Amino acid sequence: MYSETTLSGGLAIITHRMPQSASASIGFWIRAGGRFETRENNGISHFLEHLLFKGTQKRTHYQIKEEIEGRGGSLNAFTSEEATCYLARVMSRHLPIAINVLSDMILNPLLEDEHIERERMVILEEIKMYRDFPSAYVHALFDELLWPEQPLGFMIVGREEVITSLKRGEIFDYKNKLYNSANIVVAVSGNINHEEIVSKVESAFSPLPDGQRNHFSSVVEKQSEPEVKVKTKDTEQTHLCLGGRALRRDHPDKYAAMVLNTILGGNMSSRLFNEVREKRGLAYEIHSSISGFYDTGVLVISAGVDNRKVSEAVSIILKEMRRFKEETVSHEELERAKEFITGQIVLGLESTSAYMHWLGENKLLLEKTLTPVEVTEKIKRIKAEDVQRIANRVFVNENLNLALIGPLESAVGIKGIL
Repeated sequence: MYSETTLSGGLAIITHRMPQSASASIGFWIRAGGRFETRENNGISHFLEHLLFKGTQKRTHYQIKEEIEGRGGSLNAFTSEEATCYLARVMSRHLPIAINVLSDMILNPLLEDEHIERERMVILEEIKMYRDFPSAYVHALFDELLWPEQPLGFMIVGREEVITSLKRGEIFDYKNKLYNSANIVVAVSGNINHEEIVSKVESAFSPLPDGQRNHFSSVVEKQSEPEVKVKTKDTEQTHLCLGGRALRRDHPDKYAAMVLNTILGGNMSSRLFNEVREKRGLAYEIHSSISGFYDTGVLVISAGVDNRKVSEAVSIILKEMRRFKEETVSHEELERAKEFITGQIVLGLESTSAYMHWLGENKLLLEKTLTPVEVTEKIKRIKAEDVQRIANRVFVNENLNLALIGPLESAVGIKGIL
C-alpha cells in the first residue's frame, strides 16, 4: 500500500497514492523538537520553525505564502516533543511547487537578525496568550509534575528568559546540527506518483549534507506519592488535569490503552462524560486523552469544573479510575469503544492531510508504518481483561498527578483525596 525510498544520505520518502483525491499533502518531518533541547535553549525548536517562514535566499516571506496560497493551497508547520513538521496541502498538479517551496525554506532560510528580533516579540506574546488560557496552560503544569526539570516537562513554546536571550548563532548551530538528511522523512499522500516525488525531492535536497541521527536523553521518572500543583488565578471555573504516566509509543499494549481511554473519557458516550457532565452537571467539558513518546507515555483527564465542586469532581474521576481496576468492562462498552476507534481511523484517513500525518509520524518516530487494516485488526483483538490489566498498570495511586488553575489557595485538602 505504501511506497518507500531511502536516499543515499539517509533521507526517507514514504508515499501513499489516493487516486480518487484531487489534492496532495506533503510533510517534511524532522527529528527535532522539545526533547532535543536543554533548559538553556528551551523553545529553540519552535523559534526556528517560526523563522523558516520569514524568507529564504530566493523568496521573501510574502512569496513563500503566495506561491502556495495563490494556487489554492495551504501552508503550515508545527513543533512537538519529538518532531518538527513543515507541511502543505495543494492541488495534485501543484505538488512540485510545494516541494520546491518547502525544501527552499528548510535548506536556505535567511535567519536574519531583523526577523529574529521581530519573531522574538511574537513568541513572547504567544507565551503570554498561552498563560492566559487556563484550559491549555494547566496541561503545562501537569507536564511539569510528571517530568520535572527535564525536556518533556518544558513548554514547547519555551520560557520567556530563554526566548529573550537566544542569539542568531545558537539558532543557526541548532539547525545545522539537527536538520540533516539522516533526520528527515518526507511523507506524501494523494493523487501522486512515487517515482516523480523521489526524483524531485532528491534533486531539491542534493545540497543537504549527510549527518548523524539525533538522539535525546531518556526520561527520568521518580515518584513515590501523588503530587498536586496549584496555580491560583481568578477564573470562573477551576481547570484541572489528573492522570499519570502511561505506555511508550511502540508498547504492544498501546491498543488496549486506547480502548481504556475511549471508555474512560474519549467521547460523549464515555463514563466520565456521563458521570461528571450528564448526571451531575459539574462540567461543560471533560475528556481524557492518551499520548505515547519514545520511552514513556501519559494518560490525562482534563476538565473545567465549578469552583465550589472541585473535590467532588476529582472524587468522581478517581472512582471511575478505580472501577477499571476492580471490574472488567462490559461487552457492550468494549465493542462500542473498539468500533469508535476503528471508525475514527478509517474516517479520518479519508483526507490526504490526515494520511500524510499517519505516514510521517509513524515513519519518523516508529520507523515503521502499519496500514489502517493492520491497526484495526490489532484493536479488534483487545479483550476486557486487557483493558483491566492496563488500568492496573496505569492507575497506580502513588503515580497520580493533579494540576489545577483556579481561585484555590493551596493544594491542602485536594491532595488528601488522591
